[in-house]
Amino acid sequence: MARVAFAEDVKVSAALKLYGPRKQSQAGWIDQASAFYTNLLSDEKLLRKMSLYGYSAPKLRAEESLLEALHAKIQLQAKETGEAQTATRERDKKIKELDSYVSNLRAIAKVAFYDSPQELEKLGILARGAPRRKKAAAENQAAAKGGAT
Repeated sequence: MARVAFAEDVKVSAALKLYGPRKQSQAGWIDQASAFYTNLLSDEKLLRKMSLYGYSAPKLRAEESLLEALHAKIQLQAKETGEAQTATRERDKKIKELDSYVSNLRAIAKVAFYDSPQELEKLGILARGAPRRKKAAAENQAAAKGGAT
């Protein structure tokens, strides 16, 4: 409506940012809309002209309030997104530290329980390929063959 109302006045159209393409980004669109409402609501002459098209000052102020609320919600969302990204980075850092600690703990446990693969398995560490285990398996097979004959 404002484009129609102020089609003859180039200065007003420029001040209200009526012509040219609408910005596609949220920030750009909010900037254009804020300039429109701020400039329009600060000039009684412009308000009178808009009232001829059904846009009273209270209605325009209400629309400006909606725009401000939208802007506040977008800023809150950006803040929360940043906080979530920070929390994710911190979590990933802690997981990396924990992985390093667990890796060291596993290595120490393998050394400490070198002769006791069952103890390693109790800790959830499979003792595959341990020399003692292979030797024990070979002994068990020999005993089974010897006992079967």
